[in-house]
Amino acid sequence: MRTLVFISIFFIGSSVQAQNTGLYGKKISLDLSFGGAMPVINMLNGSMYKSRSGVLVEKLDMFDYSIRTGASYALANNFALGFEFDIEFMNIHAPTYAYVSYPSGGATSMQMKHEALNMRTMVFMPRFEFTSHSGLLPIGLSHQIGIGFSRTKIVQKDYEHVFYPTTYNNELPILDDFDERFYDYTNDAFKGLVFMYTLNVRTPINKFMMITYGIRYNFNVGIDAPAYFGAPDVTYFAESNAYSASKERRLYSLISFNLGMSFAL
Repeated sequence: MRTLVFISIFFIGSSVQAQNTGLYGKKISLDLSFGGAMPVINMLNGSMYKSRSGVLVEKLDMFDYSIRTGASYALANNFALGFEFDIEFMNIHAPTYAYVSYPSGGATSMQMKHEALNMRTMVFMPRFEFTSHSGLLPIGLSHQIGIGFSRTKIVQKDYEHVFYPTTYNNELPILDDFDERFYDYTNDAFKGLVFMYTLNVRTPINKFMMITYGIRYNFNVGIDAPAYFGAPDVTYFAESNAYSASKERRLYSLISFNLGMSFAL
């Protein structure tokens, strides 16, 4: 009889403890969210050109977007370890002039309008998450801190552009190879470090799904910058100029907002 009572008490206690850990005993959470940032400072640098039905239109680039995925495991009610993979989409200003040559051998710079360049960044980041002593991860308000690694590339596609050609000895500049030589898309990705802090909230809507939202602060540091060789002689848009533009854009996207879903396992 005493043995039966002891076993009953043990299982009841284990059941209560399980309910007090995670969301209905689930300690693993999978996150899928969408982020948006408004780089206000970058807007002061002027408008970008966007293609509308093949016509370049000048307008402000108001938002940067991102898709964020992550997974975390609650080691305790108020502490969890995790990892996330993010893809960020941004645009950068294209150059407003190009160095061109003429059939007779002369060379000069020529003004142009060029569609804004699409930039894609992948972020790989371990993170840890914590909350108050009375917290119950993965639900509720929590703080996330991470240090990650980023890789940024300029997206290769057919960008619209318009030239304002000038003549030299009654010759027009050589522009037949402009699209092929505009930028060397085989360049290595621009590498960087990302320091992240997020104030995050997960609100349960049933036994395994949660709405997640929050405010994120990213501080991006570029590493392994390409060498600068002055005016490009192989491409119209030098790798060093692309690196500087992408670094500036990511720096200005300091604060972003997240909204998505989390799943408890």
